[in-house]
Amino acid sequence: MSCSPAKAELCRSLGADEIIDYTSVDLSRELKAKGQVFSLVVDNVGTPSDLYKASDDFLLPTGRFVQVGVPMSLNTVKMIASRSLLPSFLGGGKRTYIVCSVRHDQDALRQLAQWVAERTVKVVIEKTYDMEDLPKAFAKLKEGRNAGKLVIHIGKE
Repeated sequence: MSCSPAKAELCRSLGADEIIDYTSVDLSRELKAKGQVFSLVVDNVGTPSDLYKASDDFLLPTGRFVQVGVPMSLNTVKMIASRSLLPSFLGGGKRTYIVCSVRHDQDALRQLAQWVAERTVKVVIEKTYDMEDLPKAFAKLKEGRNAGKLVIHIGKE
């Protein structure tokens, strides 16, 4: 798993066997040096921008690259289209590229709620705010460096 040193312990607690400090090494180069040993990459951030193209060198031939977190913009749409549609000889990658997006699907949300209740999925909550502190929560969210979810309490319990 790659993360900053400040989040290394959280990542270990979530099951990471190895941590790569992306603030001190070139992540793409570090993964390439390991060779084609990975079957799955889940990119929750969208950086570095060359990670998908570099994955030809560290993902197994049957490996998959799943893009979860990426800010939406015209450039993002172009990037997703080129990764999904272009063959490798025209600049696309050689590995399967999957974009994971949110759908409002009640069955999927019920399943997710069940997994959370069963503790199959661990929810990491970084901080809880009262409704009157909503501007502080929004400012924290805009920083883009959260190590978990921000929870807003709407009413008194």
